[in-house]
Amino acid sequence: MASPKPLESETPTPESLLEAILFASKEPISYRRLAMAAGLPDATAARSCIATINRLFDENGRAFRIEEVAGGVQMLTRKEFATWVRRRPEVPSEQLLSP
Repeated sequence: MASPKPLESETPTPESLLEAILFASKEPISYRRLAMAAGLPDATAARSCIATINRLFDENGRAFRIEEVAGGVQMLTRKEFATWVRRRPEVPSEQLLSP
């Protein structure tokens, strides 16, 4: 049985690049910026890739989803996991802003 190739030798897909960028980001990122970062032709292509990622997350029962927030998109934990996540001391509490 042949051993699998190391990940470094594989060319990442646009979806895997976008997922990595969003995972590492603390702020929402516009579709246009995501397209530029992943070498996609335009924001529409980035939007299509995000739809594919979300479909895969749904099909595999992942705890994450990519949602539109504040003029961009951000990877978020699904609402049904909020109670569990909030119980963890290493997870910062939500920041509430004054009116």
